[in-house]
Amino acid sequence: MVANPAKPTVVLVHGAFADASGFAGIIRELQSADCAVYAPPNPERGLAFDAGTLKPFVAAIDGPVVLVGHSYGGAVITQASASLSNVVGLVYLAGFGLDTGESVAAVQAPFAPPLLAANGRATSYDAVGAAGGPDLYIDGKTFRETFCADLPVDVAAVMAVSQRPVAAATLNENCTAPAGNPFPPGIWCPPRITPSIPTPSASWPSAWEPPPIPCRAPTSPSSAIRSRPPPSSCRA
Repeated sequence: MVANPAKPTVVLVHGAFADASGFAGIIRELQSADCAVYAPPNPERGLAFDAGTLKPFVAAIDGPVVLVGHSYGGAVITQASASLSNVVGLVYLAGFGLDTGESVAAVQAPFAPPLLAANGRATSYDAVGAAGGPDLYIDGKTFRETFCADLPVDVAAVMAVSQRPVAAATLNENCTAPAGNPFPPGIWCPPRITPSIPTPSASWPSAWEPPPIPCRAPTSPSSAIRSRPPPSSCRA
């Protein structure tokens, strides 16, 4: 894959319960700015597995790459970037940036439980392709409140029945190859909704200091997905 040599290629990595179509608004904006952008699927089968799926895709891109991870996607880009020589920056959109030995579940443990803790539902069968344990879905009755509170009811209803499950095993799998901090700090766009996924203070690696946040989170309920561009004050 050949990118514009004057600009880094942006690779968007979605989080749990979603797919890459949730980045549609951001993709359109990047394309209008003549930025090369890709949004590959995130299997959501396990941290090492998902990062392993992302790495060859990114390695095949000519030129510098900026990885952008939303929610659980932040954990994936953290794990994947350690061995990718063409990655020049990491951006976390309300994402998990894990340190060695940290898991998505562990970094949230000291804080109030998110809505997902009450509204997640495990399957009665093992997650196919995962290390073990069930798949997790968000209860359809509370999907909009938990995941996309600012979207129209009819849109949320479609998303609820087409959501992609995340293997429960991903939540407790420790990061083994963190990126460390060799990159310029990413842009931090904090979650704009109530305690959903994830909590901002739980999402930065313990060894890192977050950069100044140039945007302010709205107080009204909003979406855990990023189907629209962030406010102009949050953009690079």
